Amino acid sequence: MGERRCAAVRVLVLQAAWALAGGQVRYSVPEEAEAGTVVGRLAQDLGLEAGEAEARRLRLVAQGRRASVELSGASGALLLSSRLDREQLCAKSAPCALRLEVLLERPLRVFHVELEVTDINDNAPVFPAQRKNLSIAELTTLPGSRFPLEGASDADIGANAQLSYTLSPSEHFLSGYTKIE
Repeated sequence: MGERRCAAVRVLVLQAAWALAGGQVRYSVPEEAEAGTVVGRLAQDLGLEAGEAEARRLRLVAQGRRASVELSGASGALLLSSRLDREQLCAKSAPCALRLEVLLERPLRVFHVELEVTDINDNAPVFPAQRKNLSIAELTTLPGSRFPLEGASDADIGANAQLSYTLSPSEHFLSGYTKIE
């Protein structure tokens, strides 16, 4: 009888652990995706049959920034209701994720949904000053001399924030300027 009780307890513990681990769904969407973009087939990913999402009243539970996503009652798809700006949501934090709770009735279950908002290269580098004047003495500098400039910053993260820039002759930058007095 003692072995059966231990086996029953083990089964209950495993079921509880499975319910906790199985209650997490993750999706990823690039920032600035259009409103109406399907993020994922939530009902299908939760193992529900066609029409079951509506019958069991699958719905999002109100949480913070939830206004950016909605759940289609008929299909159980998770959709963007507005564009997401990763820099506005999370600044320089990585990864950037919205955490949602989804409720399913009959029987009652709560699922945690994590929506990662991935960065796209949507921000241009910004220099501290729009213009930089350098005064270079003609006789004191050698050819190939370098002059430090202040670096630019970029609101993007990761590979999209890596900055590389060079100055080349153009109408905005004079590399061969001669002043005649």
